[in-house]
Amino acid sequence: MRRAALGALGIVLLACSSSGGADVTPSSSPSTAASNRAADLRTQLDLLLGEHVMIVAKESAAAVNHSDQYSSYTALLTTNSNDLTNLLGRAFGNTAATQLAQAWSIQNGYLVDYAIGVVTHNDAKANGAMSGLVNGFAPQFAQLITDASQLPLDSVTQLMKQQMLEDKAFIDDVFAQRYPAFYKNLHTAYAQTSQLGDALAARTAKKYPDKFPGDPAAQDVDARVAMNLLLQEHSYVATMATDATIAGRTAEAGAAAPALQYRHVRTGVRRPMACRHVAGEDPGRRDYQSHRPAASQILQGAGGGGPRCCDCNAADRRFNPTLRRLSPGPSRLLRDSARAAG
Repeated sequence: MRRAALGALGIVLLACSSSGGADVTPSSSPSTAASNRAADLRTQLDLLLGEHVMIVAKESAAAVNHSDQYSSYTALLTTNSNDLTNLLGRAFGNTAATQLAQAWSIQNGYLVDYAIGVVTHNDAKANGAMSGLVNGFAPQFAQLITDASQLPLDSVTQLMKQQMLEDKAFIDDVFAQRYPAFYKNLHTAYAQTSQLGDALAARTAKKYPDKFPGDPAAQDVDARVAMNLLLQEHSYVATMATDATIAGRTAEAGAAAPALQYRHVRTGVRRPMACRHVAGEDPGRRDYQSHRPAASQILQGAGGGGPRCCDCNAADRRFNPTLRRLSPGPSRLLRDSARAAG
C-alpha cells in the first residue's frame, strides 16, 4: 500500500531534481539550488511527517470499517517511524534520534488507542489517549526537539499540541461518517505537518552546514517540497477513493471523489511553478486539463472489472505525455505510477 501511494513521487524526483542529489552544492542554477543536502533534508522530513498523518487516517478508517488492512497500517506506522529515526539520526546523532523515536512511538500508541476507543465507544480509553497526546507526548517531544535543534520550546510545544487536535478532528470525522469534513480536516492536518519539518530543516542546516550544505528555504526548494507534498497527498487520497469505491461505501466514495478532484486542482496549479525551471516551459492550464481526467478515470476503473483497464489506459494516454514533457524518465515508470493508485 505504501508502494502504491508513493509511486508517483519518483516522477517528481526525476522531474525536479538532478542526478547529483545530496552531493550537489548550491549555485545559481535552479536545478542545483533545489538539489542539495539541506533541500533533501527538508523534503524528506516534510514527506515523512505528512505520510504519518495519512497512515493514521487510513489506520483509523480501517478500524471504523473493520477492515483486514488495519494491522498493515499499524505496521506501516512503525516503518514510517523507523524512516524518520534514520533521518533524524543523520542530523542529530543516534542518541538523540533514539530518544525522539521512543517519544514518537508513544504518540503512535496513543493515536491507535484513541481510534480504538472512539470505534468501540470507550470514552475512558479515548479521553485517556488524547490527554496523553496533548499533555504527555506533545511537551515531551517538543523538549527533545528543542534540545536537539534549539528551536523555541513554547513554539514547538504549541505546534505539536495543535497537530494532535488536527489529527483528532479527522479521526472523529471518519468515525461519525462525516466524510466531506473528514477529507477537509485530513488536508488541514497534512498541511500542518510541514510547519515542523520546515523549521527543523532550516535550523538543522544552519547548525550543521557541513553535513547539510545549501539553503533549505530557497525558492526552488519551496517548489520542490510543494510538488512532492502535493503528489504524496494526491496518491494517498486516490487510494482512499478507490478503496471506498471498490468496497461499495457509497457515501464515502461520494465525498472522496470531490476531494480527489480538489487535490488535482491544487497539483495542477502548483506543478508548473515547481518544474518550470527544469522543463523550460510553463504548461499551465494544459497540464491541469491532462491531470484532472486521470482522477475520474481511476475512480471509474475502480468501480468494476471490464472498464478498468480501458480507463487506466485512457489516463495513461492523457496524463503521462504531460509528465514526459517535464521528465526524461522512462514511460513505464510513469505508466506504473498512474496505475498504482488504482
